[in-house]
Amino acid sequence: FSATVNGDYAVEITQNGCTVTSDCYSINSVGIEPLDFTSDIRLFPNPAVDVVNIDFGSEAFMGNISLFTVAGELIQQHLVNGQTTKLNLRDVARGVYFIHVTSQGKTATFKVIKE
Repeated sequence: FSATVNGDYAVEITQNGCTVTSDCYSINSVGIEPLDFTSDIRLFPNPAVDVVNIDFGSEAFMGNISLFTVAGELIQQHLVNGQTTKLNLRDVARGVYFIHVTSQGKTATFKVIKE
């Protein structure tokens, strides 16, 4: 089933006179276009000294921002809700890092250099 309108939905199945109803699920994402991560998100400055600005474009963003080392170690993780955010790199050693931006089941990865 694909909901075409926001609301609460359950599935009801009837067979041989018996009826079973699923749990109720709230759908509130109909009509929200997923972000095109490659064109909407800008990171600057890069290379960065203390702070990386992340601009999500004209649409408000709700999701997670994670900072990883090149070895895959999670350094920071933040929940974001808005059009822009700042990632503080003051306590991060110089080097190359990866920023994962995750929203609505999609992840985009950006490389950032800390000077």
